[in-house]
Amino acid sequence: MLTTDVPDGAARRPLRNRPIRFYPFPMPLLPRSFRAARVSDESHRVTTFELFFDLVFVFAFTQVTGFMAHEHSFPGILQGMIILGMLWWSWVCYSWLANQTHVDEGIMRLGLSAVMVAMFIAALAIPEAFTDLEGGLSGPLVLALSYVVVRVLHLVLYAYAAMEDKPLQRQVARTSVAMASGSTLIVTGALIGGPSQTWFWLAGLALDVALTYLTTARGDWR
Repeated sequence: MLTTDVPDGAARRPLRNRPIRFYPFPMPLLPRSFRAARVSDESHRVTTFELFFDLVFVFAFTQVTGFMAHEHSFPGILQGMIILGMLWWSWVCYSWLANQTHVDEGIMRLGLSAVMVAMFIAALAIPEAFTDLEGGLSGPLVLALSYVVVRVLHLVLYAYAAMEDKPLQRQVARTSVAMASGSTLIVTGALIGGPSQTWFWLAGLALDVALTYLTTARGDWR
């Protein structure tokens, strides 16, 4: 369906002179909150949904505390700091998104609900992040894949928020390279296992953060 968004009472101009937007579904059939992400402003306050979202991360952080309570060697402390860094980086990314748009409405709310599920699964896998116990799924791989889902959904939701902002769309595309590079190393480390996993995860996290910084230092984030 093509819409031209002509204000009420405004004189109609020829179609060729008006901006045209394409929507995959008829707009009257979609709730208003699903049509486009609403941009936040200075008057926006934290909602109950956002606080609940933060609580999932709080649970994950407490899991790291339990992990490090049993790891007093240098490798164990390093591993705990890597997991902490992965959680911190994920939370920072979504804080950035929440400052850009209302995340408690429509598609954004559905997306963040999926993120909460993925982060909760990641939190449950933290005790086996580097030492997979017998039986069940691989703890390191579950954590790695859950982390990747969280990172991918962040960029997908940001792309949705940037639906009418071309510079921001280009910025999201550039940042996806950083996410893909770091996530590849993290998943590879989980598959390899052993002492190498620690260094793969450290490199993956560092690469993600560093490339994101380099691609956004003079970028178009909002």
